[in-house]
Amino acid sequence: MVTAAVVAFLALRLTTLLTASHLVSYHEELYRGTIARELLAGLQAPFWSYQADDYSGGSLVVGILAVAPFVLLGPTLFAWKLVPLAIGAATVGIAVDSLGRYFGARTAVAGAALLVLPRRPSPSYP
Repeated sequence: MVTAAVVAFLALRLTTLLTASHLVSYHEELYRGTIARELLAGLQAPFWSYQADDYSGGSLVVGILAVAPFVLLGPTLFAWKLVPLAIGAATVGIAVDSLGRYFGARTAVAGAALLVLPRRPSPSYP
């Protein structure tokens, strides 16, 4: 069950990434990609100054995680998107496993469907 949910998640998200990447970009991704590139090239400023916002260090963590795909594939949008894709796949796997373990197989299937199937976009958001 967990493997099927993760594979379905990856298949749907990779299809979207490869066919409509212009619809799945977010402005803070530039900060996170810059962190990865600067870590590879050498920091030009203090590490904490690369945060995307003042209240969270999550952008720094994701920037650090992006270093490995940047080394393997180069600093491309696809390499960058592998980080949130991996985080999402891990979230689906953990959630479906937890739902199946504590609430039963039917709940795990319902939870997998809600996590894997994309939502219908609203008119104001592409």
